[in-house]
Amino acid sequence: MGLKLCLVSCFPNCRGRLSEYAEALVKELAKLEEIEKIDILSNTETTSPPKIDKVKVIPLWENNNALSILKIIWYIIKNKPNIVHYNISLSVFGRSRIVNFIGLALPALTKVLGFKTITTMHNFPEAIKPETAGLKKTLLNVLGLFIATKLACSSHTVVVLVRSYLKFVKARYNEKAIFIPHGAWFTDCKPDFNINHGILFLGHIGPNKDIELLVEAFKKIKENPKFKEAKLFIVGAPHPIFTEYINILTKLDGANDIYYIGYLENGKLPKLLKNIGLIVLPYKACTGTSGVVHLLAAFGKPMIASDLPEFRELAREGAGIMIIPHRVESFVKAITNVMLHPSLAEKLGRANRKFAEKRKWALIARQYLEIYRRLWLEAS
Repeated sequence: MGLKLCLVSCFPNCRGRLSEYAEALVKELAKLEEIEKIDILSNTETTSPPKIDKVKVIPLWENNNALSILKIIWYIIKNKPNIVHYNISLSVFGRSRIVNFIGLALPALTKVLGFKTITTMHNFPEAIKPETAGLKKTLLNVLGLFIATKLACSSHTVVVLVRSYLKFVKARYNEKAIFIPHGAWFTDCKPDFNINHGILFLGHIGPNKDIELLVEAFKKIKENPKFKEAKLFIVGAPHPIFTEYINILTKLDGANDIYYIGYLENGKLPKLLKNIGLIVLPYKACTGTSGVVHLLAAFGKPMIASDLPEFRELAREGAGIMIIPHRVESFVKAITNVMLHPSLAEKLGRANRKFAEKRKWALIARQYLEIYRRLWLEAS
Protein backbone atom coordinates (compact mmCIF):
# COMPACT_ATOMS: atom_id res chain seq x y z
CA MET A 1 0.00 0.00 0.00
CA GLY A 2 1.15 3.51 -0.81
CA LEU A 3 0.98 6.74 1.07
CA LYS A 4 -2.37 8.48 1.61
CA LEU A 5 -1.89 12.24 1.53
CA CYS A 6 -4.32 14.96 2.55
CA LEU A 7 -3.48 18.41 1.16
CA VAL A 8 -5.25 21.44 2.62
CA SER A 9 -5.06 24.13 -0.04
CA CYS A 10 -7.00 26.25 -2.47
CA PHE A 11 -7.11 24.56 -5.86
CA PRO A 12 -8.15 25.49 -9.40
CA ASN A 13 -10.53 26.64 -10.75
CA CYS A 14 -10.16 28.93 -7.72
CA ARG A 15 -7.88 31.79 -8.80
CA GLY A 16 -4.83 32.74 -6.81
CA ARG A 17 -4.60 31.91 -3.10
CA LEU A 18 -1.71 29.51 -3.87
CA SER A 19 -3.96 27.28 -5.98
CA GLU A 20 -1.54 27.25 -8.94
CA TYR A 21 1.28 26.10 -6.66
CA ALA A 22 -0.89 23.28 -5.32
CA GLU A 23 -1.97 22.15 -8.78
CA ALA A 24 1.57 22.02 -10.17
CA LEU A 25 2.84 20.10 -7.14
CA VAL A 26 -0.07 17.65 -7.04
CA LYS A 27 0.25 16.80 -10.75
CA GLU A 28 3.81 15.63 -10.14
CA LEU A 29 3.11 13.93 -6.80
CA ALA A 30 0.32 11.90 -8.40
CA LYS A 31 2.83 10.43 -10.88
CA LEU A 32 4.91 8.90 -8.07
CA GLU A 33 4.23 5.23 -7.38
CA GLU A 34 4.83 5.74 -3.67
CA ILE A 35 1.68 7.91 -3.49
CA GLU A 36 -1.55 5.89 -3.37
CA LYS A 37 -4.08 8.74 -3.20
CA ILE A 38 -4.29 12.47 -2.59
CA ASP A 39 -7.33 14.13 -1.03
CA ILE A 40 -7.37 17.89 -1.53
CA LEU A 41 -9.47 19.88 0.93
CA SER A 42 -10.08 23.06 -1.04
CA ASN A 43 -12.35 26.04 -0.59
CA THR A 44 -15.79 26.13 -2.18
CA GLU A 45 -14.62 28.41 -5.01
CA THR A 46 -13.28 25.22 -6.59
CA THR A 47 -16.28 24.12 -8.66
CA SER A 48 -14.66 22.31 -11.61
CA PRO A 49 -11.19 21.07 -10.61
CA PRO A 50 -8.85 19.48 -13.16
CA LYS A 51 -9.09 15.69 -13.35
CA ILE A 52 -5.87 14.06 -12.08
CA ASP A 53 -5.36 10.32 -11.50
CA LYS A 54 -5.28 9.34 -7.80
CA VAL A 55 -6.53 12.80 -6.82
CA LYS A 56 -9.88 13.64 -5.21
CA VAL A 57 -10.78 17.31 -4.75
CA ILE A 58 -13.25 18.07 -1.95
CA PRO A 59 -14.53 21.70 -1.91
CA LEU A 60 -14.98 21.78 1.85
CA TRP A 61 -14.48 25.20 3.39
CA GLU A 62 -15.55 28.75 2.60
CA ASN A 63 -13.47 31.92 2.61
CA ASN A 64 -14.23 34.15 5.60
CA ASN A 65 -16.22 31.41 7.34
CA ALA A 66 -14.64 30.24 10.58
CA LEU A 67 -17.05 27.37 11.22
CA SER A 68 -16.59 25.93 7.75
CA ILE A 69 -12.80 25.93 8.19
CA LEU A 70 -13.21 23.62 11.18
CA LYS A 71 -14.69 21.03 8.79
CA ILE A 72 -11.07 20.37 7.78
CA ILE A 73 -10.31 18.85 11.18
CA TRP A 74 -13.44 16.70 11.11
CA TYR A 75 -12.53 15.33 7.67
CA ILE A 76 -8.99 14.50 8.82
CA ILE A 77 -10.23 12.68 11.94
CA LYS A 78 -12.76 10.72 9.89
CA ASN A 79 -10.45 9.68 7.02
CA LYS A 80 -7.12 9.29 8.88
CA PRO A 81 -4.58 10.14 6.16
CA ASN A 82 -0.92 9.17 6.61
CA ILE A 83 0.24 12.76 6.08
CA VAL A 84 -1.57 16.10 6.31
CA HIS A 85 0.05 18.85 4.26
CA TYR A 86 -1.03 22.49 4.65
CA ASN A 87 -0.24 24.83 1.72
CA ILE A 88 -0.95 28.23 3.27
CA SER A 89 -0.09 31.90 3.66
CA LEU A 90 -1.03 34.53 6.22
CA SER A 91 -4.24 35.52 4.42
CA VAL A 92 -5.20 32.40 2.49
CA PHE A 93 -8.45 31.79 4.41
CA GLY A 94 -10.03 35.16 3.62
CA ARG A 95 -10.05 38.82 4.59
CA SER A 96 -11.02 38.39 8.25
CA ARG A 97 -8.22 38.36 10.82
CA ILE A 98 -10.19 36.03 13.08
CA VAL A 99 -10.86 33.56 10.27
CA ASN A 100 -7.21 33.55 9.21
CA PHE A 101 -6.11 33.07 12.83
CA ILE A 102 -8.36 30.01 13.13
CA GLY A 103 -7.17 28.64 9.81
CA LEU A 104 -3.50 29.15 10.66
CA ALA A 105 -4.04 27.31 13.95
CA LEU A 106 -5.12 24.12 12.16
CA PRO A 107 -1.61 22.66 11.64
CA ALA A 108 -0.95 22.83 15.39
CA LEU A 109 -4.32 21.22 16.15
CA THR A 110 -3.76 18.51 13.54
CA LYS A 111 -0.42 17.65 15.12
CA VAL A 112 -1.94 17.56 18.62
CA LEU A 113 -4.52 15.09 17.33
CA GLY A 114 -1.70 12.73 16.38
CA PHE A 115 -1.43 13.19 12.61
CA LYS A 116 1.91 13.67 10.87
CA THR A 117 1.78 17.23 9.61
CA ILE A 118 3.76 19.42 7.23
CA THR A 119 3.22 23.12 6.49
CA THR A 120 4.40 24.93 3.38
CA MET A 121 4.38 28.54 4.58
CA HIS A 122 4.53 31.05 1.74
CA ASN A 123 5.10 34.23 3.74
CA PHE A 124 6.04 35.47 7.20
CA PRO A 125 5.38 38.68 9.19
CA GLU A 126 9.10 39.46 9.26
CA ALA A 127 9.23 39.62 5.46
CA ILE A 128 6.18 41.78 4.73
CA LYS A 129 5.04 45.28 5.52
CA PRO A 130 1.77 45.31 7.50
CA GLU A 131 0.09 47.58 4.95
CA THR A 132 0.57 44.94 2.23
CA ALA A 133 -1.72 42.71 4.28
CA GLY A 134 -4.22 45.49 4.91
CA LEU A 135 -3.10 45.90 8.53
CA LYS A 136 -1.96 48.80 10.65
CA LYS A 137 1.26 48.25 12.57
CA THR A 138 -0.23 48.02 16.06
CA LEU A 139 0.97 45.88 18.97
CA LEU A 140 -2.18 43.74 18.71
CA ASN A 141 -1.67 43.05 15.00
CA VAL A 142 2.05 42.31 15.39
CA LEU A 143 1.39 39.95 18.33
CA GLY A 144 -1.52 38.30 16.54
CA LEU A 145 0.56 37.68 13.40
CA PHE A 146 3.36 36.18 15.47
CA ILE A 147 1.08 33.79 17.36
CA ALA A 148 -0.80 32.77 14.20
CA THR A 149 2.47 32.12 12.37
CA LYS A 150 3.79 30.14 15.35
CA LEU A 151 0.71 27.92 15.26
CA ALA A 152 0.90 27.47 11.47
CA CYS A 153 4.55 26.45 11.77
CA SER A 154 3.98 24.00 14.64
CA SER A 155 3.84 21.06 12.23
CA HIS A 156 6.40 18.27 12.38
CA THR A 157 8.10 20.03 9.46
CA VAL A 158 7.68 23.51 8.00
CA VAL A 159 8.85 24.26 4.45
CA VAL A 160 10.04 27.73 3.48
CA LEU A 161 10.48 28.84 -0.12
CA VAL A 162 13.15 31.48 0.52
CA ARG A 163 16.49 30.13 1.71
CA SER A 164 17.38 33.27 3.67
CA TYR A 165 14.18 32.92 5.75
CA LEU A 166 15.45 29.72 7.33
CA LYS A 167 17.46 31.46 10.03
CA PHE A 168 14.61 33.42 11.62
CA VAL A 169 12.04 30.65 11.03
CA LYS A 170 14.22 28.13 12.89
CA ALA A 171 14.87 30.61 15.69
CA ARG A 172 11.30 31.85 16.20
CA TYR A 173 8.90 29.24 14.83
CA ASN A 174 10.24 25.74 14.21
CA GLU A 175 13.81 24.45 14.41
CA LYS A 176 12.88 21.67 11.95
CA ALA A 177 12.23 24.13 9.13
CA ILE A 178 13.70 23.21 5.76
CA PHE A 179 14.10 24.97 2.42
CA ILE A 180 12.50 23.60 -0.73
CA PRO A 181 12.66 25.88 -3.78
CA HIS A 182 9.53 27.07 -5.52
CA GLY A 183 8.84 25.04 -8.65
CA ALA A 184 9.21 26.48 -12.15
CA TRP A 185 6.56 26.18 -14.87
CA PHE A 186 6.79 25.84 -18.67
CA THR A 187 10.12 23.98 -18.71
CA ASP A 188 8.75 21.96 -21.65
CA CYS A 189 8.37 25.07 -23.81
CA LYS A 190 10.99 26.25 -26.30
CA PRO A 191 12.58 29.50 -25.07
CA ASP A 192 12.84 32.53 -27.33
CA PHE A 193 15.88 34.69 -26.65
CA ASN A 194 15.10 37.38 -29.24
CA ILE A 195 14.58 40.84 -27.78
CA ASN A 196 11.67 43.08 -28.73
CA HIS A 197 10.05 46.16 -27.25
CA GLY A 198 7.21 44.44 -25.40
CA ILE A 199 7.42 44.95 -21.62
CA LEU A 200 5.47 42.77 -19.20
CA PHE A 201 4.37 43.18 -15.60
CA LEU A 202 2.56 40.15 -14.20
CA GLY A 203 1.24 39.38 -10.73
CA HIS A 204 -1.34 40.13 -8.06
CA ILE A 205 -1.61 43.90 -7.84
CA GLY A 206 -1.49 45.77 -4.53
CA PRO A 207 0.47 48.43 -2.63
CA ASN A 208 3.69 46.38 -2.66
CA LYS A 209 3.71 46.28 -6.50
CA ASP A 210 4.61 49.78 -7.68
CA ILE A 211 2.55 50.04 -10.86
CA GLU A 212 2.71 53.84 -10.65
CA LEU A 213 6.51 53.78 -10.86
CA LEU A 214 6.43 51.42 -13.83
CA VAL A 215 3.92 53.55 -15.74
CA GLU A 216 5.96 56.70 -15.12
CA ALA A 217 9.16 54.97 -16.24
CA PHE A 218 7.44 53.64 -19.38
CA LYS A 219 6.16 57.09 -20.34
CA LYS A 220 9.72 58.45 -20.12
CA ILE A 221 10.99 55.58 -22.28
CA LYS A 222 8.37 56.37 -24.92
CA GLU A 223 9.82 59.89 -25.23
CA ASN A 224 12.84 58.29 -26.94
CA PRO A 225 12.16 57.91 -30.70
CA LYS A 226 14.01 54.57 -30.65
CA PHE A 227 11.18 53.09 -28.57
CA LYS A 228 8.10 54.42 -30.33
CA GLU A 229 7.00 50.78 -30.88
CA ALA A 230 7.34 49.87 -27.19
CA LYS A 231 4.26 48.48 -25.44
CA LEU A 232 3.58 47.83 -21.76
CA PHE A 233 1.33 44.89 -20.80
CA ILE A 234 -0.01 44.74 -17.24
CA VAL A 235 -1.33 41.26 -16.43
CA GLY A 236 -2.98 40.22 -13.18
CA ALA A 237 -5.94 40.94 -10.96
CA PRO A 238 -5.81 43.26 -7.96
CA HIS A 239 -5.50 41.51 -4.60
CA PRO A 240 -9.01 41.05 -3.11
CA ILE A 241 -8.18 43.48 -0.30
CA PHE A 242 -7.20 46.27 -2.69
CA THR A 243 -10.03 46.48 -5.22
CA GLU A 244 -9.46 50.23 -5.77
CA TYR A 245 -6.73 49.30 -8.25
CA ILE A 246 -9.35 48.10 -10.74
CA ASN A 247 -10.39 51.69 -11.56
CA ILE A 248 -6.78 52.84 -11.82
CA LEU A 249 -5.82 50.05 -14.20
CA THR A 250 -8.97 50.35 -16.30
CA LYS A 251 -8.22 54.03 -16.94
CA LEU A 252 -4.69 53.15 -18.06
CA ASP A 253 -5.83 50.48 -20.53
CA GLY A 254 -5.33 51.47 -24.16
CA ALA A 255 -3.68 54.83 -23.47
CA ASN A 256 -0.07 55.55 -24.48
CA ASP A 257 0.56 51.92 -25.56
CA ILE A 258 -0.29 50.61 -22.06
CA TYR A 259 -2.59 47.58 -21.99
CA TYR A 260 -4.27 46.16 -18.90
CA ILE A 261 -5.16 42.53 -19.59
CA GLY A 262 -6.34 41.48 -16.12
CA TYR A 263 -6.18 37.89 -14.92
CA LEU A 264 -4.76 35.50 -17.52
CA GLU A 265 -4.82 31.73 -17.21
CA ASN A 266 -1.42 30.07 -17.26
CA GLY A 267 -2.26 28.21 -20.45
CA LYS A 268 -2.52 31.51 -22.35
CA LEU A 269 0.88 32.81 -21.27
CA PRO A 270 2.98 31.23 -24.08
CA LYS A 271 1.03 33.19 -26.70
CA LEU A 272 1.44 36.45 -24.77
CA LEU A 273 5.17 35.89 -24.20
CA LYS A 274 5.79 35.83 -27.96
CA ASN A 275 5.22 39.61 -27.88
CA ILE A 276 7.37 40.22 -24.79
CA GLY A 277 11.02 41.22 -24.75
CA LEU A 278 11.54 41.70 -21.02
CA ILE A 279 9.76 41.35 -17.68
CA VAL A 280 9.77 44.14 -15.10
CA LEU A 281 9.06 43.65 -11.37
CA PRO A 282 8.95 47.06 -9.62
CA TYR A 283 8.19 45.84 -6.10
CA LYS A 284 8.26 47.95 -2.95
CA ALA A 285 8.33 44.73 -0.92
CA CYS A 286 8.12 40.99 -1.50
CA THR A 287 5.79 38.79 0.55
CA GLY A 288 7.86 35.66 -0.06
CA THR A 289 9.75 34.18 -2.97
CA SER A 290 8.55 35.44 -6.33
CA GLY A 291 6.09 33.05 -7.91
CA VAL A 292 6.20 35.27 -11.00
CA VAL A 293 9.91 34.64 -11.52
CA HIS A 294 9.30 30.89 -11.34
CA LEU A 295 6.25 31.13 -13.59
CA LEU A 296 8.07 32.99 -16.37
CA ALA A 297 11.75 32.05 -16.10
CA ALA A 298 11.55 29.12 -18.54
CA PHE A 299 10.51 31.43 -21.39
CA GLY A 300 14.07 32.78 -21.44
CA LYS A 301 13.20 36.46 -21.05
CA PRO A 302 15.42 38.94 -19.16
CA MET A 303 14.02 40.34 -15.93
CA ILE A 304 14.50 43.67 -14.16
CA ALA A 305 13.54 43.92 -10.49
CA SER A 306 13.74 46.27 -7.52
CA ASP A 307 16.60 45.75 -5.09
CA LEU A 308 14.97 43.50 -2.50
CA PRO A 309 16.46 40.57 -0.53
CA GLU A 310 14.23 37.97 -2.18
CA PHE A 311 15.22 39.04 -5.70
CA ARG A 312 18.89 39.23 -4.72
CA GLU A 313 18.67 35.65 -3.46
CA LEU A 314 17.13 34.42 -6.70
CA ALA A 315 19.83 36.21 -8.69
CA ARG A 316 22.54 34.59 -6.53
CA GLU A 317 20.98 31.21 -7.23
CA GLY A 318 21.20 31.76 -10.97
CA ALA A 319 18.10 33.63 -12.10
CA GLY A 320 18.64 36.15 -14.90
CA ILE A 321 17.47 39.18 -12.96
CA MET A 322 19.01 42.65 -13.19
CA ILE A 323 18.68 44.15 -9.70
CA ILE A 324 18.32 47.93 -9.59
CA PRO A 325 17.36 50.69 -7.10
CA HIS A 326 13.64 51.31 -6.71
CA ARG A 327 13.60 54.62 -8.61
CA VAL A 328 11.97 55.74 -11.83
CA GLU A 329 15.30 56.82 -13.31
CA SER A 330 16.89 53.44 -12.52
CA PHE A 331 14.09 51.55 -14.31
CA VAL A 332 14.27 53.86 -17.33
CA LYS A 333 18.02 53.32 -17.62
CA ALA A 334 17.86 49.53 -17.07
CA ILE A 335 14.97 48.90 -19.49
CA THR A 336 16.62 51.07 -22.15
CA ASN A 337 19.92 49.25 -21.65
CA VAL A 338 18.42 45.79 -22.06
CA MET A 339 16.33 46.72 -25.10
CA LEU A 340 19.34 48.32 -26.84
CA HIS A 341 21.73 45.42 -26.13
CA PRO A 342 20.45 42.05 -27.44
CA SER A 343 23.53 40.24 -26.11
CA LEU A 344 22.74 41.38 -22.55
CA ALA A 345 19.10 40.39 -22.97
CA GLU A 346 20.10 36.95 -24.24
CA LYS A 347 22.58 36.44 -21.39
CA LEU A 348 19.89 37.17 -18.79
CA GLY A 349 17.31 35.12 -20.69
CA ARG A 350 19.54 32.05 -20.92
CA ALA A 351 20.29 32.32 -17.20
CA ASN A 352 16.57 32.30 -16.47
CA ARG A 353 16.00 29.23 -18.61
CA LYS A 354 18.83 27.38 -16.84
CA PHE A 355 17.43 28.49 -13.47
CA ALA A 356 13.99 27.09 -14.37
CA GLU A 357 15.44 23.75 -15.45
CA LYS A 358 16.95 23.31 -11.97
CA ARG A 359 13.55 23.88 -10.36
CA LYS A 360 11.25 21.65 -12.41
CA TRP A 361 8.13 20.67 -10.51
CA ALA A 362 9.05 17.00 -10.82
CA LEU A 363 12.22 17.68 -8.82
CA ILE A 364 10.28 19.66 -6.21
CA ALA A 365 7.74 16.84 -5.82
CA ARG A 366 10.56 14.39 -5.11
CA GLN A 367 11.82 16.59 -2.29
CA TYR A 368 8.36 16.67 -0.73
CA LEU A 369 8.08 12.89 -1.09
CA GLU A 370 11.24 12.47 0.99
CA ILE A 371 9.62 14.46 3.80
CA TYR A 372 6.40 12.46 3.57
CA ARG A 373 8.30 9.14 3.68
CA ARG A 374 10.37 10.21 6.68
CA LEU A 375 7.30 11.30 8.65
CA TRP A 376 5.41 8.16 7.62
CA LEU A 377 8.24 5.93 8.82
CA GLU A 378 8.33 7.79 12.14
CA ALA A 379 4.64 7.01 12.58
CA SER A 380 5.05 3.29 11.79
